Amino acid sequence: MADSVSTVIDIVIGVTLLEGLALWGWHRSTGRGLPPLDLLPSFGAGLCLMLALRFVMGGGTWPWIVACLLGSGLAHGFDLRRRWSSARPEIRDRHLAADAARAVLVPRHLAAEQLDALADPAKPQTM
Repeated sequence: MADSVSTVIDIVIGVTLLEGLALWGWHRSTGRGLPPLDLLPSFGAGLCLMLALRFVMGGGTWPWIVACLLGSGLAHGFDLRRRWSSARPEIRDRHLAADAARAVLVPRHLAAEQLDALADPAKPQTM
């Protein structure tokens, strides 16, 4: 029984890691979705919890279990701190202004030839 549960946990950990890589790659290639640093604390907390469960089911020693639970709690606390600090109006407005500036400076939804046309004033502006 414990071996089959450990296998399921291993599969879930693997799928979670693949999901994280896919979301990172998608954000990197398209500029859409959540930035990896916004996802990392949630993924870290979840993976640490799954590792702790894996150690419990696999007969791991208590220091490893405690380390995983501590890592999960720290990642969760970091995530909450970031969310609360970004909910404060002055910090949120600063982030919104920076995001708007990036969107204006580097419009990621345009193709490379459209960006070249915008950069060259001699070319007609057709989109």
